[in-house]
Amino acid sequence: MFDNMTGAVGFAMHEDRLARAIQNLRLAEAEQGARRGRSRRIIREVIAEMLLDLATRLTPVEDIQKPASAA
Repeated sequence: MFDNMTGAVGFAMHEDRLARAIQNLRLAEAEQGARRGRSRRIIREVIAEMLLDLATRLTPVEDIQKPASAA
């Protein structure tokens, strides 16, 4: 039995385990990147909303009421 583990069968099992480990690592990295991207997108959306609110407050009322052709 031990002879099989040191020969071609053992090598094939080792290669299979390495391939699975690499696949699992890539999957974990992809999931982590997706979570990080989601949180960054949410942060960008919140900042954009805050900036729009601030711009709305700082814009003079007469600028809002002017028609586009008057500019």
